[in-house]
Amino acid sequence: VIVYGNNGSQYFLTRGNIFFVLLNVGEVAIMALPLTLIVITGEIDLSVASTLGLCGVLMAELFKHGWGVWPAMILAVLLGAVLGAVNGVLVTRIGLPSLAVTIGTLTLYRGIAQGILPTDTIGGFPTGLSSIGVIPIPHTHVPYSFLFFAVLAIAVGIVLHATPLGRAIFAIGAGQEAAFFAGIRVKRIKFWLFVLSGAVSGFAGVLWTLRFASARYDSGQGLELFVVTVVLLGGISIFGGRGTIIGVVIAAAVL
Repeated sequence: VIVYGNNGSQYFLTRGNIFFVLLNVGEVAIMALPLTLIVITGEIDLSVASTLGLCGVLMAELFKHGWGVWPAMILAVLLGAVLGAVNGVLVTRIGLPSLAVTIGTLTLYRGIAQGILPTDTIGGFPTGLSSIGVIPIPHTHVPYSFLFFAVLAIAVGIVLHATPLGRAIFAIGAGQEAAFFAGIRVKRIKFWLFVLSGAVSGFAGVLWTLRFASARYDSGQGLELFVVTVVLLGGISIFGGRGTIIGVVIAAAVL
């Protein structure tokens, strides 16, 4: 891919282009990490982009009504966790298919965002924070969003490939009933993975809002397809039980 791009344009490997390539994939790559864990268990979460949009709207509304930007950001991430918990309850406690549930909440969360902020755009965030989305880390050409992705990728990779929890996640995907009879808390693990996905999507919503220095109800609309593409292109089996974090990292770079 790098050779092809470099042959196609003399500007492909310039520092500025590399910065914007990494910047444009940042939020997608971040959301792909918890989704990787969910897909390995044999489930799916298609509501990630709608969660991003709704959390961004909440952050902006709180800031507009006098909240400090940091408390607004924290509450946006907490809202993401709550939205993920809704998915988790519907899937693990009520027993609905995750595909149907998250298609429904995809529309629901986007509709709530539109109800809160139908046509307006909220901006005016502090310059020091909003610039995080458009400037590189000092003395580098790496955007902050990609740094967050790298840190999360290392943490998720360690959990998935070097801990009992990671082995349990693979076991659930390979055979849910067998995992249950082996003493693995299948429903509990799946529930918390959905909560994690929601919280990380909320964090991605904060980054997205700061990058564009504004919030709209349709922020990130359609990104769920790119997130799923990264996961599947990274070699994660859609049927569960197989995949690696390094594959997802490479897929994000290719995208």
